[in-house]
Formats: sequence, structure tokens, C-alpha cells
Amino acid sequence: MGITAVGSLYTASGTALKTLAVSPTTIGDVLVLGVTCSSATVNLSAVSGGGVASWSRLAQYDSINSGDVELWFGAVTTTGAGTITITTTASGTISLIAGQFTLSTPAVWTVDTTATGGGGPVTSGWYPQVTPAAYSELYLGLLLTSGGTPGLATGQPRYVSQVWASHSLFAYLLSTTLATVGPQWNPGGTPYYYAEASGLLIATQATPFAPTLGAPANGAALELAGTPTFLYTYNCPGSPQATYAFRMKISG
Repeated sequence: MGITAVGSLYTASGTALKTLAVSPTTIGDVLVLGVTCSSATVNLSAVSGGGVASWSRLAQYDSINSGDVELWFGAVTTTGAGTITITTTASGTISLIAGQFTLSTPAVWTVDTTATGGGGPVTSGWYPQVTPAAYSELYLGLLLTSGGTPGLATGQPRYVSQVWASHSLFAYLLSTTLATVGPQWNPGGTPYYYAEASGLLIATQATPFAPTLGAPANGAALELAGTPTFLYTYNCPGSPQATYAFRMKISG
């Protein structure tokens, strides 16, 4: 069972932009958020909304010459149209990109490892290298350059990337092997400064809890001459089935 992408990426960019409209489809999937900002002196203090109850920062790096890059993630707890809101006092150009990924079953999403970097000016570079601890992890990379239109170098067919705003490049790789990952990129000919971040997420299938007996009450006397009904609730974190119940009849 491997990780796959769900639908298209959500993107937006603007001066002091703080929100991004999304519409996650499945509870237990993960939403990943990439944020680039032309101000390197102000970072995000929080992320909320978008169908995610709790967001966590995956990686972050500041470059005085290019700006701030941040990767965040969170498990989907509510489906349907929603808005991701970032909390920051930055007033420069802020660009947001988000994507949904799934294990095709409710999952628990945790961080394996991260790496960050920056420098320049350069005419090419590599996302920070990270090595998966296990097979089938999700690689995420975010790049901000001080100019140009960055893109991945040719000959890296397994990586998916998108430039969605001036100087910002998001990349991901599904279901990694144990080999070190982090693709090569080019800023567009002219040497530019850069800031970048890489991270690996592990998806583990959520384990259902024991069913909960709802009726009859624990210890209640039963009349077995009739057809008593037992009501159990299926408990699986993040699963749609968690909102349903099944009934069992015992005759005797």
C-alpha cells in the first residue's frame, strides 16, 4: 500500500496573503502546506483550518537574500470546502500551495526527518538531501529563489513539481525507496540566492479500537426468550465508519 496524490494542488499568491481555499475529500488523509515569503525576518506562528484540526511545522528556513520557506502538515478531520489560514505579521509577497495525499485508508502521519539550507548566488542547486528510514515515505521539497523561474533539472521523472508564484517551486516524490532523495533544480539561467527545505513523512495505517457497547447497559438483565439487540460502535480513528454502528441479535 503506497502513498498517492489526491486531485490537484491548491495555490494562491499575493501581498500579505493569509488564506488559501481548499476542499479535502477524505478523513485520515494528509494536507501539506508550503509557504514562501519575501520577508526573511517574519515567520509563521500558526496555521489553522482547511479541514485540519491540528497543523504541525515540518521544516522552515530563512535567507536574508531570498526570504522564508516553510512546510506544514496535518491530518484531515473534516471534509469539504474550507480555508487554510496562516498567522504571521509579514507584509511582503506571500505564496501558498497545498496538496492532499492518501494511504487509501485512515492513517497516522508522522515526521521521519527534515533538512534545510540556503545560500547563493548559484545557477543550479539541490534540495537538501534526506534519507528515508523505511520504504514508501512521502518526500516534500520547497524552494524560494531571489529571482528567475525555478524548475527541476531534466532526467528526474519520478518527482512532481509546480511553480505557482514568482520564484517559488514545490516538489514531491511518492512512495520513496531507501535511497537518499532531494532533486536538482535550476533557477532560470542567472545566478540567484535561495532558501529551501526538505522533509519526509511516514504514513501508518490507523489501528481500530475495540468496539464500544452502547446497548444494553453493561450488567443489564436480558430476556433471552425475546430477541435482544446489542448496539456496538465501530471505533477507527479518522474513518467514516467511526460514525456508524452495527447491530447484533442473539436468540436463545
